[in-house]
Amino acid sequence: MARSWSLEVKFVSVKNSLFLSKDYLVYIRDFALIKGISAKTLVGNSGIDIDILLNPPQRVSAQIFHQLGFNLFNSLAVPYAGVIELGQGMVLSMHGSLGLAVQGAKSLNEVAKLAEKYHLTRANFRILEQIENRNHSNLRLSESQPEYDMYFAMAELISFQQVIDQLLKHHHLQEHCCIHLKSSEPENFPWKMIKGYQIKFNQTHNQLQIPIQWMDLAISPNDIELAGLAKDQCQQLMEELSPLGLVNEIRQRLKLHPSINTSLKEMAEQLHLSASTLQ
Repeated sequence: MARSWSLEVKFVSVKNSLFLSKDYLVYIRDFALIKGISAKTLVGNSGIDIDILLNPPQRVSAQIFHQLGFNLFNSLAVPYAGVIELGQGMVLSMHGSLGLAVQGAKSLNEVAKLAEKYHLTRANFRILEQIENRNHSNLRLSESQPEYDMYFAMAELISFQQVIDQLLKHHHLQEHCCIHLKSSEPENFPWKMIKGYQIKFNQTHNQLQIPIQWMDLAISPNDIELAGLAKDQCQQLMEELSPLGLVNEIRQRLKLHPSINTSLKEMAEQLHLSASTLQ
C-alpha cells in the first residue's frame, strides 16, 4: 500500500543536516586533552581547523563529530576503555534543556518519555524509541548512519544507565540494566570496568534494557518550575528545527518500519509536532 503522504528535498544533501549539540564536542575536546591527545590529532581527516574546538557552533555536523570520536578512541591504548569512561562522564547537565527538563520528572517512565520526545533537539542522526514488553522497557537507538554504531552507541547507552542509576539510587535496587549492542565483542574488552550493569554483544538492537517494574518508581524532582521552563524550551527547539532536519528524522522512522502505512497526522504525533508543521 502506498503511503498517504510524502516529502521531497531538492538540491540539499540530507547527510549535511545531521547534527549534535556543541556541548558534546566540548566534552570530547576536554576528554581528549585530559588523555594527552593533541587538538591536531583530534581533528585529523575531518576537514576542519582546530579553531572549531575553541568556539564551536551551536550545532556540529555529525560526520565531523564522529570523525573526531574515531580519532580520539583510536589514539588510546585501549579504545573501549575510553568509550566506557566517556559514557560514564556524560551527566545530566551535559544535555542542556533536556537534562534540566528530566530533573523535574516524577518517575522513570516520565524521564523516558521526555528523552524520547526531545532527543532530536540534542542529536538528530539517530532515533530514540521507548519500546516495552512484559519484562522490560527498552530505550532503543536506531542509527541513520550504521558506521557510527562502533563507539558512540555504547557511550550513549552507558550514559543512559548512569543517569538511571543516579535517579533511582535511593531505592537500593537489586536488579540491573542490560546494554544490548549489535556489534561483536571487541578483542580484549575491559570487562572489569563494567559495574552495576551488564553488556551483551551481537544483539538485534542497540538499546538499554530496563526492568519494567522500575518505570513507575518515584523520583524526587529537583526544581519543577525550572524543569517546566526547560521543557518549554525543548518544545520551542523542536519547532525551530530546520525542514531538512525533520525530513531526515521522518526518513529514518519510515525506514525503521517500512511495512507500516504512516499518515501525516500519525507522523506528526510521533514527532510531537502539529500536522501543519509537516505540511
